[in-house]
Amino acid sequence: MPIEFITAKIENRSVFKKFRTITISFKKGISAVYGLLNDESDWKIQSYKFSIKKGWTVDKAYKWAKINSTNVLTIMGKAHIIMCGGKINGK
Repeated sequence: MPIEFITAKIENRSVFKKFRTITISFKKGISAVYGLLNDESDWKIQSYKFSIKKGWTVDKAYKWAKINSTNVLTIMGKAHIIMCGGKINGK
């Protein structure tokens, strides 16, 4: 099964109770997974998803996520962690 999205993880899944998905831009191929925090105090973005079919690359997705979010934990594509902690392939 081919990978369709590059995922930019913003928060760890463990801090959330439940999740929903929203479309940020259908035209650009960006969606977000947001979740209710475990203490039910607020909803926050957990990750962004970027459509490979719409031309997103790991570099483009990382740059977009850094501009539009305060934190990027990992960038995932092609079933491998490509970027973690701001370093590409651990470098």
